[in-house]
Amino acid sequence: MTEPAHIPWARRLYVRVYLSVLAIVAVLVLMWVFAVHTHVRPGEFDAPHRLLAAFLARALPPTTATDGEQQSALARWQAAAHVDIALYAADERLLAAVGEAPWRSTVPSLRQARLPSESDYPLPLDDGRWLFLHEPTQVHAPHRAAILIGLMAIAVAAGCFAIVRGLTRRLERLQRGVAVWGTGALSERVAVEGRDEIAEVARSFNRSAERVESVVRAQKALLSNASHELRSPLARLRVALELLPEATTESLRTEFQRNIAELDQLVGEILLSSRLDAQGETALIRQDVDLAALAAEECTRADATLQAQPARLIGDATLLRRLLRNLIENARRHGGGRDVCVRIAASGDGIELLVSDRGPGIAAAERERVFEPFHRLRGASEEDGGVGLGLALVRQIAQAHGGSAQCVEPELSGACIRVRLPTPSNPH
Repeated sequence: MTEPAHIPWARRLYVRVYLSVLAIVAVLVLMWVFAVHTHVRPGEFDAPHRLLAAFLARALPPTTATDGEQQSALARWQAAAHVDIALYAADERLLAAVGEAPWRSTVPSLRQARLPSESDYPLPLDDGRWLFLHEPTQVHAPHRAAILIGLMAIAVAAGCFAIVRGLTRRLERLQRGVAVWGTGALSERVAVEGRDEIAEVARSFNRSAERVESVVRAQKALLSNASHELRSPLARLRVALELLPEATTESLRTEFQRNIAELDQLVGEILLSSRLDAQGETALIRQDVDLAALAAEECTRADATLQAQPARLIGDATLLRRLLRNLIENARRHGGGRDVCVRIAASGDGIELLVSDRGPGIAAAERERVFEPFHRLRGASEEDGGVGLGLALVRQIAQAHGGSAQCVEPELSGACIRVRLPTPSNPH
């Protein structure tokens, strides 16, 4: 199955949906951060705090006590409460401390201390000193909330990615199947996964593809059978032409023969086109083919100029001969019957065949349409010969061999058809 046309990753459906979900999660996290940062604001210590400060000021050694006495008091408190404690003088000089709390990194200036938080408790005492408490082992509420929200964000992101990617992956498989079917592989079907709307779309596509394939198959069968049946009346017309009275004018006899030959050619090319359309590469009888030798025979028959390098490939000799003959006859017909040149060159990736003439040429807007069945150039008439399938068959035969056919800009004037065919070393 071929890959779809390249789509920039930023425009892929799953990326856009996933980024939308992540944006929602980011907004929720930012709202929470804003709420946490605006919950605790600078303010005055209330009455319970002031009462606690008065009690602690009397429980601590007085300001005249030695640093060792104050250190011993903090040690006793620390053993009982299991918190880090620091005692500062009124001038913010550290008097005593127990524990390993980073006092100054937490509170750069005690004068700027805020209301107690979940982990830090700064308290101004009545005698001017500051008592600073810190709980180092506690996982505080904002931290717990941050961890919880972080885990929720990760879970939401992972879950959304799995859901969104699973959804869009099914859509991508459906798109690839439809794209392959659109290239002409009418037997292509898509897998039906799940029971949701996407699965229903897949089932609807498969039903439609089945109906289209059946109609096309029936049309091909009808065309092939009708073409075969036309062989019998054509044979009877030839017999009747031979039995015409001797008095029949030569011009009338010639006209009958021309029309029968044209009709016979049309039937033959329709049959060949139907077979190639239905069977593709399987219609080929593969063998080692000397394309230069085939071109030499056809150029001799049609009085065309040949410039050829040795060129061999694996293919169907009969179909390749038909390809060469159609190209040469088309060039003779539209180039005035002269100056038809066939060039064959071998390159690293295959064989290039160029057939050119010195006629009026083909307009740029018509260069792709000339390969459409029954398409005639402007100014061309039925008297010019041809049934409008010659170049269409050329492209079909080239594609059946893994190659291509294009109408390209001529070197000087006229028209130029280029056919590229793979060599055995490069079969595709």
